[in-house]
Amino acid sequence: MWTIKKTFRNLGRVREIFSQVVYYGFGRFLDESNLSSVIGYGKKIVTLGKAKDIEKLPEEVRFRKLLESLGPTFVKVGQFLSTRGDIFPEKFTKELEKLQDEVLPFKYSEAVRQVESNLGKEVSSVFREFSREPVASASIAQVHKAVLHDGTEVAVKVKRPGIETKIEHDLAILIFLAGVAEKYNQEAKNIQLLEVTQEFADQLNKELNFVLEANYIEKFRDYFSKNDNIFIPQVMWEYTDMDVLTMEFVKGIPIDNIKELEEKDIDMVKLSETGVDFYLKQVFEFGFFHADPHPGNFLVTDKGETAILDFGIIGKVDRKLLEHLSAVFLGLINFDIESIIEEMVSFGLIDRDADLRKIHRDMMDVILPVYGQNIGNVDVVLLLNDIIDIGRKHYFKFPIDYLLIFKTFSFLEPTGRKLNPDFNFLNFAEPYAKKILLKKYSPSYLFNDFREISSGYSDVLRRAPKDYKMLVDKLKEDDLSINFIHRNLDVMSREMDRSANRLSFSIVIAAIVLSSSLFILADVGPKILDIPFLGLFGFVIASFLGLGLAIGIFKSGKL
Repeated sequence: MWTIKKTFRNLGRVREIFSQVVYYGFGRFLDESNLSSVIGYGKKIVTLGKAKDIEKLPEEVRFRKLLESLGPTFVKVGQFLSTRGDIFPEKFTKELEKLQDEVLPFKYSEAVRQVESNLGKEVSSVFREFSREPVASASIAQVHKAVLHDGTEVAVKVKRPGIETKIEHDLAILIFLAGVAEKYNQEAKNIQLLEVTQEFADQLNKELNFVLEANYIEKFRDYFSKNDNIFIPQVMWEYTDMDVLTMEFVKGIPIDNIKELEEKDIDMVKLSETGVDFYLKQVFEFGFFHADPHPGNFLVTDKGETAILDFGIIGKVDRKLLEHLSAVFLGLINFDIESIIEEMVSFGLIDRDADLRKIHRDMMDVILPVYGQNIGNVDVVLLLNDIIDIGRKHYFKFPIDYLLIFKTFSFLEPTGRKLNPDFNFLNFAEPYAKKILLKKYSPSYLFNDFREISSGYSDVLRRAPKDYKMLVDKLKEDDLSINFIHRNLDVMSREMDRSANRLSFSIVIAAIVLSSSLFILADVGPKILDIPFLGLFGFVIASFLGLGLAIGIFKSGKL
């Protein structure tokens, strides 16, 4: 209800979104999803409103431009969807990767006001210097370089004024529209569009929480404190809150700037190994991982350390996901299709009612071309993308963290090969995966599993007498009820009501036509142009009613 109220409170924004959807050539989606009639656009929207130059563009380019035209929230939507190869074909995800989260900076005076209102101090009392121009500007925040009074150089991340309200309204609209689309569009239902939208909203709301980001920075800094090859900036908690994040300023070379790294005589092999080790430790040991990997977030310092920036998006790996990933990776390494599919079914990625023979056949098409090759020659990115393509075809239920891991590993492979031509991700992942699976069958691990299962059964046994007594009492008092949950019966009921109304209306029209015909045949009563008035009047009324019925049926799209 809250989302519906929020949506219709921003009806102007909804209409703006719809007009852009039509302009960029996706109006039919509104019709197919029943969205146009919900908002009152009229159901038969067609895409004739496209500008000629837009119409010539490929659909994936039009989709990217659509998202760009709708502002920061929708740019974030595109970046989120670029990781969802399970929903979009590769041509869409590749195009969405081009979306740049770069916008014009807001005014220096607004940045100062934001800092002072949140920290409760004047900027000059906190910082000896505070740059007038930001070093980076994005949709949620911009970063200013500053110097503390003790001479420490810091980066100050300042949230864009009013951005939370704008994002809140856009998210409410997206969630509402996703719910409507899922109700009327089978494809939206198959991909669980509402759940995907809610996952995106949850991720974006976490990005808005700078205190949460600061806490993650501290966790990562503590975990990698003994690793001399990794540098994670220190958070200045005294100058950090929900809207302002202050940390050490990092100088370095982006990890993909090979020319400059070579000029600095950086050990490329060591650098590639440091990066992959950093991520594998996160996924297989730490339980959290930096989920926004791109060259701008990885800088190489003068000391040869890899500095990690931007902890706004963090993935999480629980024990079950960790064991599953380990089993899948070993299956890929050993080219064992049966074990991969069995593990995916067990994990819930593949529905037990799915056509496993077709999935097995598609998996063979992916695995066989690399079967027998040296593991070092396997293109991991291509392999992962092919698996995601199979998932899209058969509607695998990928958790968001699963896809973030795939995105991260897909970044590591090509980046590692740029630094070191002999680099292969699977060579590094294999010992980690084996370690996890060996641990799964260790005595201590099995004992903990047994203890958890025993604890669960003991709770059931302890509650059994009370639950049994309650059930018997309800049966005695004839108070036992079973809740029945229907699915889509309301849609069928509405369609039956509509059909009954149309049938009744048609019968009334037919009766008027029949009676008017009798009046004309009888040739009685007053006449107009030598035609009985009552008969002529009846035909006019029936014509208007029939025309109204025809228009109603045509607008419904169900002739």
